[in-house]
Amino acid sequence: MLTPQAFDVFAATAATPGPRMDTFDNRLNLLHAQEPPLVPGLPGDGHLANRMTLRQILLAGLDKAVHYGARLTRYDAIAAGAARSTMAVTPPKRRQPYGRPRIP
Repeated sequence: MLTPQAFDVFAATAATPGPRMDTFDNRLNLLHAQEPPLVPGLPGDGHLANRMTLRQILLAGLDKAVHYGARLTRYDAIAAGAARSTMAVTPPKRRQPYGRPRIP
């Protein structure tokens, strides 16, 4: 569940789906048009969310708890609906400076 402040950000950045879904090419020529059926009871009352914005909302305040660059090596079911994961952190690869050939 989102906090009231986080929900306000979500609501301010969400959109209501239009009656038609169009697909265009790189010259903005219409390639395909579709009128999807209305689906009652969609989560969020059918609002569309920008995935990156929603990700930022969900990760807000978790800077010290969320880490990137690890590989899942194992997981164990510990209770109904719960799991314990084991992660392995891979050190970053050294990069060669630009302009210098890489010699094996």
